Amino acid sequence: MAGVITTGDDNDLQHLRDLLHWVSQEWEPDVLVALSGGPLRYVALLDAIRSRTIVDGWNGRHRRVIADSTLNRTLRRMERDSLVGRTRDESVFPPMASYHLTPIAQQLLEVLRPAINWIGQNHGMIERVQRSRREGTSQAPSDDA
Repeated sequence: MAGVITTGDDNDLQHLRDLLHWVSQEWEPDVLVALSGGPLRYVALLDAIRSRTIVDGWNGRHRRVIADSTLNRTLRRMERDSLVGRTRDESVFPPMASYHLTPIAQQLLEVLRPAINWIGQNHGMIERVQRSRREGTSQAPSDDA
């Protein structure tokens, strides 16, 4: 695995930190996943996100239900960051808006797919680490997944 990230290369470190910051905002992953199947109108997007029941393995709590205003702010931020596009149909009344992933967001999801697969393949180890952190123990997880 040597050479994947260059030791001492500040650019690699900065790029990794940028990536983690970009995808670690509270609701961005939910929006990315919900829109990965195609464009959605606002209410359908809100329903798609609210329909998920995810337990945060790091703190053991159920995810809160996203507020309408929170989704609105998240979408505006993601539009500003070029991850989400908004299409407004003025030919109907009231006008309808739908949201879609931009090409850069689709490319980002393609790049993240191997990392998501790695998490799935190592889920047992990750669950042990999560449990250890929640319980405040310092037991190191074994290498077997």
